[in-house]
Amino acid sequence: MKRVHWAIIVLIVVGCAAAFADATPEIKTLSLAPTRRFVRDGAGLKQVLDLHAEFAPGSADCPATIEVDGTSRDVVLKPDKKGSAWAEVYVDEVAKPATIEVTVKCGEQTKTASCEIKPQKHWKLYLQPSAHVDIGYTDYQERVAKRHDENMKLALDLCKKYPGFKWNTEAAWVEDNFLSTATPEQKADFIKYAREGRIGCSAIYANMLTGICSHESFIRNQYFAHNMSVKYGIPFDDAVESDVPTQVWTLPSVLAGSGIKYFSSGANIWRAGSFNRLFGKSPFYWQGPDGNSVLTWISHAYAWAARLGLTTGMENARRDTESYLKDFERRDYPYDAVLAFGGIGDNRLLDETLAKTVQEWNAKYAYPQIIFCRGPEFFQYVEASFKGKIPTIRGDAGVYWDDGAGSTALETGMVRQAQENLATAEKLSALTSSLFGAKYPKAEMDEAWKNALLWDEHTWGANVSVRQPEADQTVQQWKRKQAFAQKADTQSRALAASAVDVLASQIKLTKPSVVAFNPLSWPVSDWVTVAGKDGLAATQYVTDVPPLGYKVAPLSSKPSVQRQVPPGGVPVLENRYYKVVFDSVTGAIKSLYDKELKRELVDSKSGYGVNQYIYTSAVMGPKRQMSDIRDVTRDDKTPPAVFTKQTDEAGQTMRIAGSGYKTPELLTTVVLYDKVKRIDFVNTMTKDETTDREAGYFAFPFALDKPEWYVELPDGVVRPKKDMLPGGDMEWYCAQDFVAAADNKSAVVWTAIESPLITLGTINRETRQSPLPLDNGHLYAYVFNNYWNTNYKASQGGKLTFRFSLTSMPKYDPVKAVRFGQSVRNPLIGRLASSGHSSPITHHPASLCSVDKPNVVIQAAKQAETGRGLVVRLREVAGQKTTAILTLPKGKFKEAWSCNLVEDAKTKLPITNGKVKVIVPANGMATILVK
Repeated sequence: MKRVHWAIIVLIVVGCAAAFADATPEIKTLSLAPTRRFVRDGAGLKQVLDLHAEFAPGSADCPATIEVDGTSRDVVLKPDKKGSAWAEVYVDEVAKPATIEVTVKCGEQTKTASCEIKPQKHWKLYLQPSAHVDIGYTDYQERVAKRHDENMKLALDLCKKYPGFKWNTEAAWVEDNFLSTATPEQKADFIKYAREGRIGCSAIYANMLTGICSHESFIRNQYFAHNMSVKYGIPFDDAVESDVPTQVWTLPSVLAGSGIKYFSSGANIWRAGSFNRLFGKSPFYWQGPDGNSVLTWISHAYAWAARLGLTTGMENARRDTESYLKDFERRDYPYDAVLAFGGIGDNRLLDETLAKTVQEWNAKYAYPQIIFCRGPEFFQYVEASFKGKIPTIRGDAGVYWDDGAGSTALETGMVRQAQENLATAEKLSALTSSLFGAKYPKAEMDEAWKNALLWDEHTWGANVSVRQPEADQTVQQWKRKQAFAQKADTQSRALAASAVDVLASQIKLTKPSVVAFNPLSWPVSDWVTVAGKDGLAATQYVTDVPPLGYKVAPLSSKPSVQRQVPPGGVPVLENRYYKVVFDSVTGAIKSLYDKELKRELVDSKSGYGVNQYIYTSAVMGPKRQMSDIRDVTRDDKTPPAVFTKQTDEAGQTMRIAGSGYKTPELLTTVVLYDKVKRIDFVNTMTKDETTDREAGYFAFPFALDKPEWYVELPDGVVRPKKDMLPGGDMEWYCAQDFVAAADNKSAVVWTAIESPLITLGTINRETRQSPLPLDNGHLYAYVFNNYWNTNYKASQGGKLTFRFSLTSMPKYDPVKAVRFGQSVRNPLIGRLASSGHSSPITHHPASLCSVDKPNVVIQAAKQAETGRGLVVRLREVAGQKTTAILTLPKGKFKEAWSCNLVEDAKTKLPITNGKVKVIVPANGMATILVK
């Protein structure tokens, strides 16, 4: 290209060069570099070039004049200690590439530098500032709350001082704490600036491990922020997840279904190194399984504004914003705007320098324009300016960090069950409140849900939890985290028991009976356990309990018969569905023959039996991940298992007493039912506590040929072979009600009660590879580990219980899979009631709420957040848009509305004789309010 002399810039030392030659510092090198900055020049723009001069270290300041196109201005080049000096040069904005040449005269010296400049975008750098929320980690949880309160108070002051300043909570937990502790004046300021969009309030309660959330807790995450929006008029349109690198596929469905349009993720890909392939795709519409989308930005890190130098002044800001914007100068990035997520690291203090630097920047530069935002401003600009150019992406990111929940298997199992108990308690309490006027325990429900949510929040403990497991920070922060699980467990059990008591009190009884409540959407025949008069548990089989209804059954009990399997005998269970043969040493099932399918379900080539306990040891590798992962179970010489067979009214039971590596006691119960095609496994172990790197599994190696896998997420299903995002986690998954595997001959459906983590194909090898092959039918319940080196617990021991169930069928049926999983995890609940009640309803079985389509389940029934009406949530599970009839008791409800997930009424629906016609989208949800 022909050299273009766009401007010749001459620096002339002020004064007589000859007279001051000895005082003039020598310019050793001179360079010129283009930038992405612009300044205003009247109605036009000037591009900014950076001029760098190198002097000898310790050189004095050099007064100079810069001349550009006949204009001049005086400057002083100020060498730093190393001799580097810097100045800005302004040239007219170019419309095509051009070469700029600079000539500097300093005394007798003449130096020349040049650079090529190109047309630059007028960049808009949207800054979504927040302090990262770790509820714990850096300090005790209560001190962390105080720190975020301090940040909010300062943010309110900065809103008054700097007109363009905005601040974000990052998690609604911050808003919750602040509003509960603020003075009336501070609360008023918060509400004022939040209404104006100066304080951004994230829709999500905390930075969650999304995979371990339940179907309902995943939605309840948005309830607090939405309630504050309704109460105070605060915008509710933007959601944030920070630090946690990946979220499950149903998140966009739940956010969009709650009325949220935009989602920002500050990803931390430590222990998630494969998930970096979407950085270059942002922004994009992330579409959930139901077809709903949120406009999404995934950031390179969770406190990125700190890396822009804005918290340390203009000099660093110039350098670091240039570096940041350089990453977006790509052909596949058509936009002239970027989002910088977050501003301050883990629970750190807000510094006024951030607001001051941005104000100074915008006063000096026209572009890049730095715009404080809540988040929606960036997305709205992109949508308006680049319509049709934003891609849509479908898929699941996986649960890279959720494996840490296995470091506290006992408490994770407690919360997992508590979330189901709460959903059941809500259903029964809401129905008895609506139908009989019973008191609805709103405050108690809210507190229990909050404790469950705070368990699912990603901070488990102190930053030194693994390095210093006995440190006070580690011990105290764990006690506080553990308390969330213990409270949720206690509260949920009490609420469920109280709800059944209320129901039983409404039924006319003539003699002592078992009152059983079915929390599911279809009739159920199952065992129910109640507390007997003597304080001991009594188990009763009750048939055909109506959907979300009750049945009264007389109390009866048949004695069980036990016999020990003699040494050398073959331990076997057999009924009309299965023949189960056990390994006499390991206690695992070495043969599981399905008589209906005429098929062996155990893959003998795997080296493991069904429900076989595996203990692995590992060492920490140089890249802070596990290496040399070995199954040491077989290395331990343990005596053969002892088998005891029992028959009772339910069917056949095999009790197996054994042991394992660092597991001195392992008691397993396997139940083969007479009346239902289902096998239950109850594994209770006493485990040694150790900080040695370890993991535990129960193997389920099914003999299936290259099966398709189906893993139920919160509010949806993912097929790992087909639905994973690029780089998404395939090394482990979190399952809700079921996991299924199917080939062209048969399918197996499996569920776990306490443990959400599973691996497919093989155990966790810590490869961090994605994709991974899934060619066999091997499933492993990944029940515990201590593989992290921060945050999560370093060791666990004591008594642990892990329960699993499975069934098999000719082919995968999503409705049957959902029903199987929910029936295992949400059994009948009941109580032993006495006679003599003068109560309003008869003892005849009755449904309190039902839906007519088998592919639609009643996920929740609860009192409306307003306190007026009953809210029922339906979920479609077979991928078919469905018109369903919701049936409620006649004469109790006169009005109905369709709502979004957070109960905003949208459309009035006709209701006739307690029946409401509802359209439920494929793989989606519908929420109905009735009054």
